Amino acid sequence: MANAQLTYLLKIDGIAGDSTIKGFEGYFTVDEFTFNELTRLANGGAGGSSGKAQFDPLMVDIAGLPPGLVTLLKDAATGKHIPSVELVGLKPDKGTLEKVYDLTLNNVTLAGYAADGKHDTALAFDYSKVTETITGQNPDGSPNTGQTFSFDLAHGGGAIASVNHDALAAFAHSHNGPALTYLLKVDGVTGDSTIKGYEGYFTVDEFTFNELTKLANGGAGGSSGKAQFDPLMVDIAGLSPGLVTLLKDAATGKHIPSVELVGLKPDKGALDKVYDLTLNNVTLAGYAADGKHDTALAFDYSKLTETITGQKPDGSPDTGQTFTFDLARGGGSLAPVNHDTLAAFAHSHVGPALTYLLKVDGVTGDSTIKGYEGYFTVDEFTFNELTRLANGGAGGSAGKAQFDPLMVDIAGLSPGLVTLLKDAATGKHIPSVELVGLKPDKGTLEKVYDLTLNNVTLAGYAADSGHDTALAFDYTKLTETIQGQKPDGSLDTGQTFSFDLTHNGGSLAPVNHDTLAAFAHSHIGPALTYLLKVDGVTGDSKVAGYEGYFTVDEFTFNELTKLANGGAGGSAGKAQFDPLMVDIAGLSPGLVTLLKDAATGKHIPSVELVGLKPDKGALEKVYDLTLNNVALAGYAADGGHDTALAFDFTKLTETITGQKPDGSLDTGQTFTFDLAHNGGSIAPVNHDTLAAFAHSHVEPALTYLLKIDGATGDSKVHGYEGYFTVDEFTFNELTKLANGGAGAVAGKAQFDPLTVDIAGLSPGLVTLLKDAATGKQIPSVELVGLKPSGDGPPQKVYDLTLNHVTLAGYAADSGHDTALAFDFSKLTETITGQKPDGSPDTGQTFTFDLAHNGGSIAPVNHDALAAFAHSHVGPALTYLLKVDGVTGDSMIKGYQGDFTVDEFAFNELTRLSNGGAGGSSSKAQFDPLMVDIAGSSPGLVTLLKDAATGKHIQSVELVGLKLGEGTPQKVYDLTLNNVTLAGYAADSGHDTALAFDYAKVTETIKGQKPDGSLDAGQTFSFDLVHHGGSIAPVNHDALAAFAHAHDGFFMV
Repeated sequence: MANAQLTYLLKIDGIAGDSTIKGFEGYFTVDEFTFNELTRLANGGAGGSSGKAQFDPLMVDIAGLPPGLVTLLKDAATGKHIPSVELVGLKPDKGTLEKVYDLTLNNVTLAGYAADGKHDTALAFDYSKVTETITGQNPDGSPNTGQTFSFDLAHGGGAIASVNHDALAAFAHSHNGPALTYLLKVDGVTGDSTIKGYEGYFTVDEFTFNELTKLANGGAGGSSGKAQFDPLMVDIAGLSPGLVTLLKDAATGKHIPSVELVGLKPDKGALDKVYDLTLNNVTLAGYAADGKHDTALAFDYSKLTETITGQKPDGSPDTGQTFTFDLARGGGSLAPVNHDTLAAFAHSHVGPALTYLLKVDGVTGDSTIKGYEGYFTVDEFTFNELTRLANGGAGGSAGKAQFDPLMVDIAGLSPGLVTLLKDAATGKHIPSVELVGLKPDKGTLEKVYDLTLNNVTLAGYAADSGHDTALAFDYTKLTETIQGQKPDGSLDTGQTFSFDLTHNGGSLAPVNHDTLAAFAHSHIGPALTYLLKVDGVTGDSKVAGYEGYFTVDEFTFNELTKLANGGAGGSAGKAQFDPLMVDIAGLSPGLVTLLKDAATGKHIPSVELVGLKPDKGALEKVYDLTLNNVALAGYAADGGHDTALAFDFTKLTETITGQKPDGSLDTGQTFTFDLAHNGGSIAPVNHDTLAAFAHSHVEPALTYLLKIDGATGDSKVHGYEGYFTVDEFTFNELTKLANGGAGAVAGKAQFDPLTVDIAGLSPGLVTLLKDAATGKQIPSVELVGLKPSGDGPPQKVYDLTLNHVTLAGYAADSGHDTALAFDFSKLTETITGQKPDGSPDTGQTFTFDLAHNGGSIAPVNHDALAAFAHSHVGPALTYLLKVDGVTGDSMIKGYQGDFTVDEFAFNELTRLSNGGAGGSSSKAQFDPLMVDIAGSSPGLVTLLKDAATGKHIQSVELVGLKLGEGTPQKVYDLTLNNVTLAGYAADSGHDTALAFDYAKVTETIKGQKPDGSLDAGQTFSFDLVHHGGSIAPVNHDALAAFAHAHDGFFMV
């Protein structure tokens, strides 16, 4: 057997596509499609309303640029009904193409259209009837009649889900389209193109042009199905002076008579126009500039005309097909600009290689470039403007410009950054900020770009060690100049645009804190050694003069000036700092003390973070950040990685030291801020960010093992037999500061469950699943970390013991590992250090009893647990699925007719009902069994029918086989009874994912005897009806992604 790629083609009644394949002429060539069905279980619905089928629209990605797409855009915009659409899958066979797959839709409407220049066009079809046929193979290799399923939504009862606009646009973007040259002509604005016949157009790297038919539910008359277009979004290459005019048009809301986008195809040394999109009555609704990248523009319009030219048999272009739509007359609307998408579009292409520098009044930067001494070196900047269309606003209020703050990423560690942090914290006004772009020319640097801001405040500051510092500037006036080039190569005077927000009307968007922090993190900064000193706690550093400090892999320190709208007096502009977040390398015993400080809310007099720079064999201190009156507000440990800490504080002092001309250090600049006296606040810790920070660095390679009372694991390590082997764990603690709470309630510790990732497939996992489902209490769980010790036994350097434990979550992922989440009421953590002779010392120990000391456990994050299981590779078994009454593709002896499974997921989560009556708390909630079926077996047709009709399947059995030299050994068995197929997701070129609900589950895992043969194993059975329990609803997006995650094939 081999895997053969199928060729997919799409036939649309009355529309000619590009296919020239014999017997399928005029079909459209399809790169990929998705076709999904989900049985929605209506809760409490009357009669037979529960379990009605809900299908997704058929989504196809059309290759190339056939003229028939114009007709399809017209059909989408006008809501025309198409009698039928047929999707076929062809398999190569002895030089011909045989049809092995057919999906026919009737009474069709085109519900979505997404075009992406340089990529493909994605279409979404609604329908009222579906017929699917998959053809199998006779023993002689010829095709059989196959299996067919037909479903009429009007008669059978069912619905079509609404089109997911973002998914459709992403689908179009996921394939490369024809290599055309795109150019944009804007009335009254000169671009950079010098192509003959298209001089003064703008060069376009990419564009998107989408249309979506919104079906109005319950709307009167013909209101349903009105077309909604997206703005035309283009990514402009280079730095043309005409961009200044476009920014002016955006800010002032000027109407542009027309915009024309053309696509040119090379032909015998010339460029033929094969694509034309003309917009009329245009406004520029969005402008996003990204230094070192491109500029993205978004255009609104009231009329559009699209023409795609085809080819005659002799290769010359024909007249093509044209579609015109007037939104005012035809009825239709434009979606608002998505600001984030526009900014990302600008960032997705590399722009001109200029040197950017930033001059800040009264602040000295690091530049030594002649004529620009004292500027700051800039790695990147973003400068965006968006015209917000006020709906229903009075008078001229609609279309006022909203600018983003100027966001710059400062390279290196200049002492002037201290002054800027002071300006941010105190809200000081800066007279002007100037950003210049310099272009190399014959050994000198010429200024080709200038952006000057006036009446400036620093609204955000984000420092990220090992990376750069990002700054966000607010302003009330801006002046932008871009200079072009004369024919002799010298610069012209360029074009200039000036805008005063106070006089002209306009506003600034608030700083996006997360974007600013990410911006700082996106560039590499100076390579310093960072160390952290914590009063009363000993770290691992042996650096002379800094013994007992903690070694730091990375830190983040951010400040954001929150502008209080309508606040009285001086309340506006108070500084808000983030906690200092540090990532501690290694496994120092002092971490135990820090966990104790976090859990008990102990105040630490001071914390000092230093940055050391190598100089002639020594380390010089060039950075110092000292915090006073500190509390440890967050602690995140991640086995195999580092430990992340978050510190709150009431006072900070930052010093950055510069360099004298002789290379020695100067005294530097220092800034001190007292939050209690000066006014200011600390943002709450972001728990997810802290956990991710811990995970982002590799820690010492220890062997982790887990001992669970009453359950036997797979470990054979001497002294730790019967423990479970652990690939990774996470153990986090966060001090939640209760605002306005009485007495000592503020600052109570909240721990996360201990999450562990179990390697392999140990029979003891069956016991653990039983414990999870029944809510059984486990007396103790012990996690140990072992360090290799030469030829001797491993040394235990880490121990975390939990008491009064319940298994709160269980996530199994075939081909990967099993993740477990444990709740607990008491914990004891010990980390052992090393004596000078290398032997272990007694270490440090911390014990915390949540019941006595006060504290709580956060609920299990189900998605994080499943992802944790998926993040490690497990044992290589062959998985097969047997479905009662349905024939699969397996030829393995003893398992003929089973389906071949690429992967499965089977998860269980104990939901703790808060305040529930009686025994309602801790009832088990299982996920549906989710399997990814390899290939394209005719039996899938039967399964789609079962899903659509809600047919009950007596049993489904999933087996895991270990293949050796003899017969395969069954080491895993999961049998479900009273089953319904709750979800079906097909993705061409990939696999088919199925989701099964069930009323009873039986799981068996077999171990190995010393002679290598299998033992009887351990079995767990759970009846949801009798024992109490429930099935979570299918996650439709996860199911579709599961299908897409594996390459499909057709068995030949």
